[in-house]
Amino acid sequence: MGDITPVLPSRCLNCDTELQGQWCHHCGQKARSEVRHFGSVFTDILDTVFEYDNRIWRTLVPLYFKPGRLTRDYMAGKRARYVLPFRLFFVLSIVSFLALQVLAVPDEMAALSTRANDEILAQLDERFAQIETADAVIAERDRLIVDLRQSVAEMEADSVDGGGLAASTLRTAIEGIESSARSRLEELGVTTEPPAIPQPLSAALQEPAEQNLSESVTESADEQFRSELQIDWLPENANQWLNAMVERGVGNLERVNQDPGQLIEAMFNLLPIVLFFMLPIFALLLKLFYAFSGRLYMEHFVVALHSHSFLFMALLIGLFLSWLSGLLPADSFLEGVFSSVGRVASVWVPLYLLLMQRSVYGQGWGITVAKYLVIGVLYFMLLAMALLTAALLSLVSL
Repeated sequence: MGDITPVLPSRCLNCDTELQGQWCHHCGQKARSEVRHFGSVFTDILDTVFEYDNRIWRTLVPLYFKPGRLTRDYMAGKRARYVLPFRLFFVLSIVSFLALQVLAVPDEMAALSTRANDEILAQLDERFAQIETADAVIAERDRLIVDLRQSVAEMEADSVDGGGLAASTLRTAIEGIESSARSRLEELGVTTEPPAIPQPLSAALQEPAEQNLSESVTESADEQFRSELQIDWLPENANQWLNAMVERGVGNLERVNQDPGQLIEAMFNLLPIVLFFMLPIFALLLKLFYAFSGRLYMEHFVVALHSHSFLFMALLIGLFLSWLSGLLPADSFLEGVFSSVGRVASVWVPLYLLLMQRSVYGQGWGITVAKYLVIGVLYFMLLAMALLTAALLSLVSL
């Protein structure tokens, strides 16, 4: 069956202009009625999806394998076959951060921490396995622990959050030393051994009353700091809000100390916003370093969009290869293949950006490499500052 309006009208149904084709040249409305049977609408949807899908593949292949091709074609007016730069950046950024949430954050961080702890425990076990007597095991245990506990005590005394991540790492190391020593003593037939040396003699650790006094002094100093945080040129309401954010951040330090994954996840949630605001800054750097290229700022902005889109695509490929490698048995042939491809893909990222810069701006290798290095250093310094800001914002938003 055909459309409800099988014959095209001679005049536009919207503005009554005489039609000369499928679209009104005056108001832009489609001549054919949009009220149609479901089958016809569904066919159009499929056509649109597959047509767009083809455009995605025509875009992604040169984006990853042909440095600068998309940018040069866009500036030359060849745009219909490709996804528009901003839409490409937007789609790849969303997909990348979804993939990070699913595949890498915070599970990947936890996996890295677990692997590091396993390596440390293995080294400790090997170290204690070489000791032949129980007395020597106990002496070595106490020798290793004493300095660590002294460091933890100093961190706890100087910090409002219990020493932070560094102190937490040292506590984990102490537990590992005690566990390895205990296992070796059991191998030597010693089932009851003297406890590890007590924590260093300090008023903050041994006397509860003095500990409470120390905490109250720290809290008083913290309160004094917050009360003195006053910026004269800001309104009073703004200063109150700023102090509230500081207080909230300090209060969240303990949560972060216990579960760093919360802060990591919050930072990754802010990363799309950070990179979005870094786009015009990167384009400005290109404009400054290629001031005599005759290109408009928006042309440099297109370069920024395509380069960041490539970075997101490289991130997706890296995550995918890492995920596939993790599914395979360790030291298997395919696991080695995926690991090797991942290393090649990592090397391709800086090389691609260099080739893209030379392809777009057409300068010699010497001046291109020099500008590439300087722009890269400046950009990553600004990116580090932006990420630090994101970390602080994440801390107060937990």
